[in-house]
Amino acid sequence: MKQRWRSEKGYPPLGCRNVFLATNFLLFFLLVAVVAQVEEEELSKEIPPVGFREGSPLCPCLPALPLTVDDRDLANPNLENHLGKLFDSPTYGVGCGAHDVKTPLCLEESNYCDRAKHMVPSPFGCDMSWCSRSWCFVDPLNCTLASRRSSAFAHSNRHYSYATCGHMDIFTHVQRFKALEGQIFKVGFNSNSGGWLGAYNKDKQHYQGPIDNWSGPVVDFVIQAARIGRFQMEITPPPPTLWVHSVEYFESESNFDFCVYAASLGYLDMCVAQYTITERRAASTDWLTLGSVGIYLIVNRDADNGRDLNYFFRSIATIFSPFTPHTWLFICAFVIPILGILMVVHERGRGASSSYPTEEVVLMTNDKTGESMIKKIPIPIYMSIIKSIYVAFLAVMQQTYDPAVSTLGAMLNLLGIAFFILTIVAVYTANLAAILSHNVENVVVSNLDDAIAAGYRFCSERKNMESVLNVFPTLDRNRFVVDPPEIGGDGEPGFTCSACQSRARVFDFLDPLRANRDPKYCHAAIAPEEDLDVFASKALHCNKTIVGKPVQMVQTGMPVFENVSPQLISFFLKLQNDGVYDAGLLANKPNSRCTMPGGDDNAVGLTISQLSGIWVVSFGFAFLGLAATFWQTCLKCQNRGEKTVQMKRVYKRDQRGARIEVLGMQDTWMAGTWDRDGKPALMEDLSMAGSTHLMELRGSIPSAPFDRDPRLSELSELHSRISGQTRRRGGPARDDSAGESRFNASLTMIDEELEAASDRDFSR
Repeated sequence: MKQRWRSEKGYPPLGCRNVFLATNFLLFFLLVAVVAQVEEEELSKEIPPVGFREGSPLCPCLPALPLTVDDRDLANPNLENHLGKLFDSPTYGVGCGAHDVKTPLCLEESNYCDRAKHMVPSPFGCDMSWCSRSWCFVDPLNCTLASRRSSAFAHSNRHYSYATCGHMDIFTHVQRFKALEGQIFKVGFNSNSGGWLGAYNKDKQHYQGPIDNWSGPVVDFVIQAARIGRFQMEITPPPPTLWVHSVEYFESESNFDFCVYAASLGYLDMCVAQYTITERRAASTDWLTLGSVGIYLIVNRDADNGRDLNYFFRSIATIFSPFTPHTWLFICAFVIPILGILMVVHERGRGASSSYPTEEVVLMTNDKTGESMIKKIPIPIYMSIIKSIYVAFLAVMQQTYDPAVSTLGAMLNLLGIAFFILTIVAVYTANLAAILSHNVENVVVSNLDDAIAAGYRFCSERKNMESVLNVFPTLDRNRFVVDPPEIGGDGEPGFTCSACQSRARVFDFLDPLRANRDPKYCHAAIAPEEDLDVFASKALHCNKTIVGKPVQMVQTGMPVFENVSPQLISFFLKLQNDGVYDAGLLANKPNSRCTMPGGDDNAVGLTISQLSGIWVVSFGFAFLGLAATFWQTCLKCQNRGEKTVQMKRVYKRDQRGARIEVLGMQDTWMAGTWDRDGKPALMEDLSMAGSTHLMELRGSIPSAPFDRDPRLSELSELHSRISGQTRRRGGPARDDSAGESRFNASLTMIDEELEAASDRDFSR
């Protein structure tokens, strides 16, 4: 058995120990190299890319030599607390680098922010992204990029710049927000005179507390900002001694200009209200912009123009607007007439009940002798065609076709008429409703250029007038109603006096009809939309509407003193981006109460003038009917003296084609006669025609009371013998069948001669 070698003490031989030590030594150096590599990588993260180490040539970083520290800064205990071990580092701030990443503030603040995640509102100082951003100290006299004085070295005149290293200065941004905490700002509150977007005091007082007396989206916004930013506001009026200087500078006695003037000088930190940022105001101080407000042209609706006779006549064509002229021509000249004429083709002469018969029975009376005769006369086809067209138009207007039809062709044609009525009336009604609803808002002018061309006079506040004149330089200032001198105005164009309630006066004196007679009134107004919203929420000036696009957009905002504007404006802008201001706008926007009588909020009321076409067409037909009746009456009076023989219809037909018994005679009466004074007469003596002597009735037994012609007398006697003696107000006696046969035979031969003889005798 082979024996293993081993030393006496059990340790490996010396050569093996050397190998073991060498291996451990190599592992140690490998570990050191890895650690060095990691540290180098960490260091590389702090060093900006090549080209930014020394900063930008526009703002180079300072070397270590010129960076001296003032003794007062060295004695400040906060400096060491802020920098920690870097307090006396000669490389702190030298060259671009993340010099703050190992400061106590960046190392400890993260733990605080972790604990503050559930705090509402969250602390502003928890945005620590600036810790890893690069910066360096720079010479402000040799730097054209963004740089700021270091608060840690307040007495050493050290300035730092993130911009020269290509980074954003988040540190300053965060420090601005933190600087707001605990501050008390002097704020002047102005009460806006109109609209709803500004600040409003219930007593209409400026600069007066308490804060509970104030309302409006701007007030809500600054109160919410104070709570989130943990600062306070003190309602402070401007010093009265500044009033004279404010009036001199702004050339206005406005309290709004007074507050802007005080803020520009630093007597106030900011003013709260909705201010129009005019050119002079913008040059006075810094501004927090709230947005743009549109200035619109406002005119009366058509409801007020209804008193204008010209507008009444212009609206006549409204009821014809659903169809184009070509469509109306096609419907009225082709579709309706053809559908009506086709009824004549199907129904003319189809039985006694037909709406379009081929003949009619008339009563002819001799004015000299008082004798009458009944006769059937043919109806010309053109009369049936005219009647059918009338009935077709009537059916469309009544939305139903009333005349009865009996033939299959007429029934099918009736389906076509019914479908046409169904569809055309539905389409017309829908289009007309849409047009009339749209025309409620319709006005004569569509923009300011139209109003200027029409010679309108305008009502406007002076500041709005000046804004519009900048856009429309050709507009004459004298086209604006002047500030009323009788109640404190200066008599110049545009309302500005404090006693005349300028914003309300713009709407109160908008009356086109009075404007034609009185220069204190105007045809149109120029005002912001918010003013009209407020009046609509009170159900006032509901007859006024906005026309077209804004004639001018006006910037609004709040003035801020320039020493506090960086932190205040940046903070307010952050809240605006977070939606705080917009939420206040939605909560304060008024709801309109302008509704039409008898309708809901969306109902649209139509005026008499808008429906003028209906009145004109309806009464036009009524007047035509009166004219037709008058003409027929005059014609009868004229013919009564000229004609010997008068002709009356025994029955007529109404507008639907149904038969009307005009004279009170029934068909059976024409076959029965009785003797009166020896002359055969119609049986009914109480009819409207009176006792009518029967001369001829084609198709039945003719009886004649005339004895001038022996043939007629003989025929009359033959008729009496055949028919038998009739009873008064009774029917005919029982027929003699033999005499009837003889009569029928003779009637056939003498029919034509009898007719000619009777006509000659009747005409005499």
